[in-house]
Parts: sequence; structure tokens; C-alpha cells
Amino acid sequence: QFGYGGGIHSFKNYVLRHNAKYFEKAKSHFEHAEKTIAAYRSIKGVGEVELEALEALGVVLDKYVKALLTAQAMFAAGKLSNEADIAIKVDDTPAFEAFVVLENVYDDMTSRTTDKIGASIAKELNTLILSLSFAFVVIVFFSVIIARSMTKPLEAALDKAKKSQLDLESSREAAEAANLSKSTFLANMSHEIRTPMNAILGYGQILVRGGDLTSKQKEGLENINKSGNHLLGLINDILDISKIESGAMELNSSSFDLHSAIRWISSMFSIRCEEKRLTWVLKELDEVRVTVQGDEGKLKQVLINLLGNAVKFTKKGKIELTVEKGDDNFYRFEVKDDGLGIDSSALRNIFEPFRQDQAGRQEGGTGLGLAISKKHIELMGGELGVDSQLGHGSRFYFTLPLYPAEEDVIASSELTGPDVLRLAAGFNVRSLVVDDNRFNRDVLSQTLLSIGVEVDQAENGKIALEMAQEHTYDIVFMDMRMPVMRGEEAVAKIQEKFGKDGPKVVAITASVFSHQKINFLEMGCHDFLSKPFQTHLVFQSMKNLLGLEYEYKEEFKEVAKVETVLEPADLSMMSIPNDLYSQLKEAVEFYQVTQIENIMNKLKQQGGDSKVLAGYLQPYINQYNMDGILEILGKLKNA
Repeated sequence: QFGYGGGIHSFKNYVLRHNAKYFEKAKSHFEHAEKTIAAYRSIKGVGEVELEALEALGVVLDKYVKALLTAQAMFAAGKLSNEADIAIKVDDTPAFEAFVVLENVYDDMTSRTTDKIGASIAKELNTLILSLSFAFVVIVFFSVIIARSMTKPLEAALDKAKKSQLDLESSREAAEAANLSKSTFLANMSHEIRTPMNAILGYGQILVRGGDLTSKQKEGLENINKSGNHLLGLINDILDISKIESGAMELNSSSFDLHSAIRWISSMFSIRCEEKRLTWVLKELDEVRVTVQGDEGKLKQVLINLLGNAVKFTKKGKIELTVEKGDDNFYRFEVKDDGLGIDSSALRNIFEPFRQDQAGRQEGGTGLGLAISKKHIELMGGELGVDSQLGHGSRFYFTLPLYPAEEDVIASSELTGPDVLRLAAGFNVRSLVVDDNRFNRDVLSQTLLSIGVEVDQAENGKIALEMAQEHTYDIVFMDMRMPVMRGEEAVAKIQEKFGKDGPKVVAITASVFSHQKINFLEMGCHDFLSKPFQTHLVFQSMKNLLGLEYEYKEEFKEVAKVETVLEPADLSMMSIPNDLYSQLKEAVEFYQVTQIENIMNKLKQQGGDSKVLAGYLQPYINQYNMDGILEILGKLKNA
């Protein structure tokens, strides 16, 4: 059993369906076929004809393996099935001819062996018949007895083996079913977990926006938001693993500037290295601008995971990130550290989910980062590798196909933007918030009311439809998962009733699957927000859909000129309270603009260096230049 046919079947399914499970099946079949060919070659007495046939079969098999990897890379770059099918044609003829040769050899060997056995038996029988008929009868008699005595234990052993095989198959099927159930359960739990997180983080944002809080209360709210976002990160790790295991993880391919992405990563980890007195080394591309097609989010997530581990487990020395361009639009990424290194026993299972060595357990975490990174890299058409020795640091590396983008990247800020104070004069909005969860309705309603939006509420799609017929709404925020009438049905009925003259509809859901966003937009929704939603995204959506203008808080108005201009030498002589320094640096690294605003207020209240620094940082905040802020913080005495 070569496994060749199964590999071809899975290969074709992968090209047609883009399903990662068929990629793994094809890869497994091809690996089995390669091992079978190698085992065949090692048999003593294999003829030249057989070796030639095996060689031809191996050549075709190699072509299929390369075609499989090429297809994976093309899909990762956003290519279609028909494009991949044309690019990876493989001629099967030599393989089929090789199988014919091997079958003929097998048939010939079987025939010759059968003839020899038959001749030998005939000779022995003739000898026995000529010797003595009675002796023959006796021999036959005892042969039957002996045969039966030997057959019984063999039959028992065969029965036992068959039962064991059936038990194993049953256990395997049960394990696969349990694993699928687990993955499906975790994916479905996305809604149940993220929904209460929406209330927790939402109320936190509302209280922070409301002002009139003591510094102690603000600090408590900051801790709630920080802890909530940390918990959300852990939840997302677990959901990522569940999506990977259930085959639901998808690529979000888009055009992006690779150089800017690497610089963004560098700005984050150069500061972290400075904190631990580590040397940060970046060896990047020579080009100033490299616009490519790929999944920028997953690439950043992988590099953050690898570099985060490097910083975490390195006490002294350097952290090095290398990015190189290879042939055929392949890019090589390498993360190297002078840390503790990894024991060989732990290295074998390092990419398994929830696996951590002793050092990892001491540092905390879920033990999912490397497993997720490996799966992300494979999904993007690469392979994650590692070299490490205990006490000699570690080196993680991978190569990805990143094809040139056909269009220039339009820079899109990942920041939250200035804090909205109210609707600008002359703008009025009436909204309808639809959600079966009272807390979620309350959070979104209070957020909208805080800027002067008129709000009505409905607890399911049926009530929402009735209210939409009685009142005129500019915008409807519709939860998709509700009893009585789901959001999808309510949206369809609103579209049917009002057509293009109806209100703008924003889908709100705790789902983390990107394909559902497309589904919601196709069914008639005008935008999509994921729970837990962020306030600035709600306001941005309304601005885009309704053409609104806002008034912003005084702290974020444009400052044309800073009265006190500091030279770099002045910065090196300045310092601010260490707790505010740590909080500000973390908020800047994670683009938490509301948090930055709160810290800026604290700096202004401190007076002295803190107040001067706040004034100096304000233009950078107005332009959302987080790299510039990190550079300034790195020059203070606190650094």
C-alpha cells in the first residue's frame, strides 16, 4: 500500500476546496508513499527494473509534493483554485507506467513461487506414496492432528487481533469525535464568553468617559480595563486554537507595507529590551517601502509571540530580529536571543498546545503562543523551525511567500483616535439598540447618549421591527443572536419593508469568524462591530454611515505650536513618576488612547517635569505618533 492514490485524491480536494484538512491528508499520504518506496528499495535482491520504476514513481511524487506547497503558497497570497490548478499540473503517466511494471514483477514472482511450491509438494507426495501407503496414512493422520493443534491458537490470536483492531478504531473514532466536539464547543463559547466581557469593558469605558472621578477611582477603572483586556487576550488564544483544530481559521489577506510592519514591531520591542537592559538588534530590508500581499495581522501576532518569549526568557545579552528577502518573493524571518535556551526533551513538544517547560510555567501564560504561531505560519504557506540548546539561547525562524501587492497601501491608523465629546452643532441622530442582553443594551445606549444621540431599545428582532415601523431611525445597532427573532431575520424584514430608504444597520456580534462579517454585509447590514466593542469604533461607524461631525475633548484639539521646545539633551535630564512612566509606555505600546489621555491628565496635575513633558508630548498624541512617543520615553531618566 503506497498511499499514492489517497494522496492524489486529497491533493485534488485541497486545490478545489482550500480546506486545510485535505492539505494535511495529502501531505501524510505522500510522506507514507515516500517511506514505502524507501523500504522497497532496501529489500535484498530488488531488480534493476524495479529500481527504475521506483525512481520514476519517486520523481512524480516529488512533483506532487512541490505542487501541494505551491498551491498552499498561492492560496495564502489570495489566488483562486483555477489559477492554482493551471500552475500545478503534474503528469501522472510515468507513475502509472511504474505501477504497471511493479505489478508485473509481483505477478511474475508470485507465479514462479507458486510453481516451485507445487513442484516441491508433488515430489514429496510421490516419495511418500512410493514409500508406504500405510506410512502415508499415518503421516496424514498426525499432520491433521498437529495442524488442528496449531491452528486453534492461531485462530484465537487472529480473533484477538481483530477485536483489538476494532477496539482501536472505535477508540480513535471516539477520540476524533470528542476532539471535534471540544473544538466546536470552544468556538461556540466565543459568544457566551465575549458577551459578558462586552458589559465589563463597556461600563469601564463609560465610567472613564464620564469624568468626575477621583484619581483612586480612575486607577481602579484602569486596572479593570487592563485586566479585562488581558483576559480577552487569553480567551482569544484559546479560541484561536479551537478555530485551528476545527479547520475554521482563515487568512485575512490584504496589501500592507512590510517595512512599516517591521518598524512597528521594532518600536515596541526596542523599548521592552531597554527595560530589561537587553540589546535590541534589527536587521531589516534595505528598501524604504515594501508593499506586499498577505495577512499582516497574523504575521505581527507571530512576531510578537516569538519576540515576547525571547524577552521574557533572556536575562542578559541581546534580542535580534532579522528580515531578509529570498528568491521568488519569499521572505525569511528570524528571532534570536541569548536566553536560557530549551532542553532537548522539551524541544520535541515545543509546538504542542498547552506544553510548557519549567521556565515557561514559572513565567505564566497559556502555553498556546508557539502552537498558534506554528499553525498561523503553516496557514500562510510557511513552516516554523527552532534551534536551541539549554544555556545557549534560541533561534526561531520561518519563511513566507509574500507577493508584491497590485495596489499601493492606503495608510490606515490602528489607533483609537481623539475622544468624542458630543455631536457637532446641527447634527441630530435617532438610534435603535437591539440586544436580548440588558447589560449590552445599557452599555451601548449610555455610550450613544453620552454624545447626544437619541436612543430607543428593543430586546429582540420582532420588537425592533415593530418599532422601526412606528418611528423613523437613522441607525439601528442589531445584535445577531437573539430569541424570538434573530438579527438576520430582522435585518431582512427591515430591508424588505424600507429598501434603500431604511435606516443604516450595524451588525453587532460576539462572533470572531471573519467570514461572518462578509455574510452580514451581504445580507444588507451596512457595517459590523464585534463584542466587546470599543467606543471609538462605534463613533467611527456612525460617522462613516451618516456623515456626522463631532466635537472632541479639549485635550485632543490640534496644537499648532508647543511653547516649550525641548532638545534631546533636555529630555535626558527629565523624569516622571515611575508608575506613570510604566503605565504610559504600556498604553502607547497597545494604542490605548483613552488610557493615554488619563495619564496625560495625571502628568499635568503633577506639575514640574511631568507637566512640561505632557505639553511636549501633546502634538505627538494629536497626530497619533506612537513611535515618536516611545522614542521620547526612551530618552528620559526613567528609561
